[in-house]
Amino acid sequence: MYRWLLDFYHGYLVVMAQGKRLEALLNRAAATGIYLWGIRRPAPGRLLFRVRGKDFPRLRPAFRRCGCRGKILHRSGLPFLLRRLLQNKGRWLGLAFFITAIQVLASFVWVVGVAVENGELPGEPRIREELREIGVRPGVSRGKIKKAHERILEELTIAFPEAAWIDVELRGVVVLVTMVGKTPPPAEEEGPGDIVAAKEGLVSEVIVLEGTPLVKAGDMVSRGDLLILGEKILPRREGGFISQPVRADGIVKARVWYEQKIEEPLVIWRPVRGPRERVVFSLRWRDRVFPFYRRDRISGMVLWERHTKRICRGRNQMNLVELIKDIYSEVSWMKVRVSPEEALAKARREAARELSFLLPEAAAVKNRREEWETGEDFLTYRLVVETLEDIAQLAVSTRERQEEPGEDRNRETAPEAGNGQASGI
Repeated sequence: MYRWLLDFYHGYLVVMAQGKRLEALLNRAAATGIYLWGIRRPAPGRLLFRVRGKDFPRLRPAFRRCGCRGKILHRSGLPFLLRRLLQNKGRWLGLAFFITAIQVLASFVWVVGVAVENGELPGEPRIREELREIGVRPGVSRGKIKKAHERILEELTIAFPEAAWIDVELRGVVVLVTMVGKTPPPAEEEGPGDIVAAKEGLVSEVIVLEGTPLVKAGDMVSRGDLLILGEKILPRREGGFISQPVRADGIVKARVWYEQKIEEPLVIWRPVRGPRERVVFSLRWRDRVFPFYRRDRISGMVLWERHTKRICRGRNQMNLVELIKDIYSEVSWMKVRVSPEEALAKARREAARELSFLLPEAAAVKNRREEWETGEDFLTYRLVVETLEDIAQLAVSTRERQEEPGEDRNRETAPEAGNGQASGI
């Protein structure tokens, strides 16, 4: 490889010599210190060899003394390549101008796109007008947009306060402005309502903002139990009391317990890498993969491992060309006994992961208790977590649910009374 690069750098000639004293020609070249390689005899009286371009003039006296004729069949190498390039100056100057023009044109913004999503936002013409005033328009350099990115976002945020999210993205010669409008929160339901327990727990604190409390600290409640009644007791001027339906509101903090039970095996099957492996080299260009070298063959179950190396980076930080090396190793399965410490650590991680989906974000963990038991083939792990959280949940008023059947009965009995009067008349 090194020799080939050296010959290409200096340049070499493929020469055909004709004559009767070809051996004398080779001896004289060796005596002169001229290096010849790739020597072969295609036909009687003819000889093909390669020689560096700078050594060929020194070889001409040897041709004359040996009575041979030499003919250059091919010129190769960097010096001859540069000479051919310089002979077509106009073509290469045009190519250089074309590449320069493309690079210059690619340094400007030519398209400004606007995308509006959700919410009540002004129309696209209004947004484009504001962008032109800020300085985002076709013909602006990409470097100017990059430097003023933060300023553009600030000015757009001030100009469109009804937008919840604004993004200005530079994609080549395109500037894409995306706006997402604010979505109004859902309207709160009106009317009376009760506070019920969202989960089972031991009440530790009750704060009533509206309604009548039905539980106190120390009470054990289950899911769905009534905590704060959606009624308000008001005194009458004539004496006595009257109940008025209200929308119950308040905070009911309770101690809640969560339990997770995990069984972790103590005997598992693990893959063991074998001595034989198969290597595949591939070249990825964009979304296509071209394998170009494979070594060895294996069969059965394999373990796959991939190594990649980026060769050429594409536009917008995309890996355009990549060299991929895939290693497929033979795998045999071995029965392994796991230590109780390793199984316990894995069970703890699994229990913590499952509890992370159950615990609310506002819950405060007060206590953790764990137990485990080791059997012959399994380790049983039990985790109990105690939290303090608000279990209050708004529900439809019980008074409304009780009145609905009564209203139906009144509507049903009204026609019967009317029929009775009509028959009496």
